[in-house]
Amino acid sequence: MTTKQRLALFAALTLASAAAAAPTAGRLGTVLATENADIYTYVQLEFDGEKVWYAVPSVELAVGDQVAAPAGMAIKNFHSQTLDRDFEVVYFAAGFNTTPAAAPKTGALPAGHPPIDGSAALSYDFSKIARPEGAKTVAEIHANPASLAGKQVIARGVAVKVTNHIMGKNWIHLRDGTGDAASNDLTVTTTNAVELGATITATGVLATNLDFGHGYQYAILLQDASTKD
Repeated sequence: MTTKQRLALFAALTLASAAAAAPTAGRLGTVLATENADIYTYVQLEFDGEKVWYAVPSVELAVGDQVAAPAGMAIKNFHSQTLDRDFEVVYFAAGFNTTPAAAPKTGALPAGHPPIDGSAALSYDFSKIARPEGAKTVAEIHANPASLAGKQVIARGVAVKVTNHIMGKNWIHLRDGTGDAASNDLTVTTTNAVELGATITATGVLATNLDFGHGYQYAILLQDASTKD
């Protein structure tokens, strides 16, 4: 059987399977184990103590990586002939939505805030950031969220973390060197592609007190932003 035929069979099995209550797509999980089987990889993720197996086309992941749960279909009591083992439930999916997320390297984050990778911020000279006319610093946005809620806000800084394709958006963590450990990071959602470490200007509407569940709470979030270098 060719690789193309196997992938077609994989898709057919997925569509033909009865769906169980699948974990929410986009929910961040930690890789506990991986097992390669021919052209597929079985990946076990943990979500706040809940352990779930996924089967996706071959992927390279390491234990401890964080990835977003993909949308998938469930097969109950599935037996893998290649691995010679049984799964109570395995979710078949096209692949994972994001690259592994690193643990934070700078300061403490507000309660419920997802971890960020501060490596770009650590090596960047924030004094070189020129603030555009009408823009606010990250610290200023944190200081007066109520007065800015529902309004267009402009911010410029370094993309210290980029997580793509979560709930249909790309999620950017922006820093400009202002603020303390609890007010030096601004989360931005956009459909634009942004590179890690890039200096960008983001223009969007500021939302406050958002709760997406699973501990992901945002006191402030710059939503649906346009970005430019």
